[in-house]
Formats: sequence, C-alpha cells, structure tokens
Amino acid sequence: SISPTSNPLISMDVAFYEVFEEEKRALKKFLPAKIKAVFHPHPPQEKIAPHPPATLISIRTHSRIPPQWSQHLKAVLTRSQGFDHLIDFRNKTQFKGRLGYLRNYCTRAVAEHVLLSILTLWRKLNAQQEQFRSFDRDGLTGRELAGKKACIIGVGGIGMQIVDVLEGLRMRVRGVDLIKSAKRLEY
Repeated sequence: SISPTSNPLISMDVAFYEVFEEEKRALKKFLPAKIKAVFHPHPPQEKIAPHPPATLISIRTHSRIPPQWSQHLKAVLTRSQGFDHLIDFRNKTQFKGRLGYLRNYCTRAVAEHVLLSILTLWRKLNAQQEQFRSFDRDGLTGRELAGKKACIIGVGGIGMQIVDVLEGLRMRVRGVDLIKSAKRLEY
C-alpha cells in the first residue's frame, strides 16, 4: 500500500528507475489508477536531485541512491534478487525505512540466458553467422555438452536453476557455495 506524501516537494507516489520500455508498459498495466508514478530509464545517480520524486522508489542493481534522499524516503524496492546495494545504502545513511527485494525474480530466465551464452560459445554461433552466406563450414564443428563438467559458483536461486538446466543436458555439475543447500549436488 502506498500512502500519499505530506512533503510538498515530492509529487509522485512511486518512482521507478532503470526501467526499459517493455517493463514500463507492464508496470503501468498493473499499477492501480490512483497511483501517481514516474518512470526513468537511468539509475538515480545519473541525475542527482536534492530529493527523490516519490517517497517510494523502485530500482535495479546498478542504481545507487543519493545519500541525501534517505531522509525523504519511506521505502526502497529493488527489482532484483540481489540486494547488497540496499544494504550499502542503509549502512551508509542509517536509513530507517523499509527495504525490499524480489526473492525469485527471473531465476529461470537468467538460467536459460546462461544456457544461451554457453551454446553460443560452444557451438561457435558467431562464426556460423559470419560464414552462413558463403556456406563455408570450415572451423564450425561444435561439440556436445553431454558428459562435460560445469561448476556453478553461487548455488542460490539462479544457480540452482542453472544446475537444473545443465543437468537436463546430461552435464556433470558441481557447486561452490558457503551454504550447501542442494542435497543432490556435489560441492
């Protein structure tokens, strides 16, 4: 629940930073009509104002909140799983408002993107695209991933999804993490 601000310098209910166009459309679709929101494509540190445009701001991991904003904010939500930047903000400013993050934000999507990156390299996709028109096949022989080894450093929400994807390709997966939470995984 977002409550209106009593500060006359703050005109919005919520300000979103690091917002791309698709995300902006989705946010507008689901925000209640009575909520006054502003959307910025860049992080707040790029155009530092003396105070935030809203008492609630929503950021991503590249955002650094100007320290002078801490006295005007009631809450900060990061649209990410990572929240170290929020802890840093709280520690540097003694911020007493609420901090939030999205615990399982895009875990599978990120894992699938990791797979895309692995396959792009392993199957020499860039070279294939360059040589496609000339039908030149030299140097394009890829290899299969089945039976190959992978090491996942950090087996949290995203890391565990990567483990699932790679095991689905019959790779031998190991993990490195301070907390050995996945019983089926060798650390």
